[in-house]
Amino acid sequence: MAIFMKNEDGSWRRGDERHDNVLIDTSSVPELLSRHGVRADVGQAFGSERLPEGLRTLIGRREA
Repeated sequence: MAIFMKNEDGSWRRGDERHDNVLIDTSSVPELLSRHGVRADVGQAFGSERLPEGLRTLIGRREA
């Protein structure tokens, strides 16, 4: 995956990012994260962009 990062002077540079994917039971994640002050929601899309069948999103927010 190529990403672009902003430098302090306002210019941009390219960086590389690597992700290792693992399969987990996403239904257990919200409860696990709630013990650490994070509210997590399991979904099937990022905005209006739906994921392929079987994939899920996990979006977490630290509770104040």
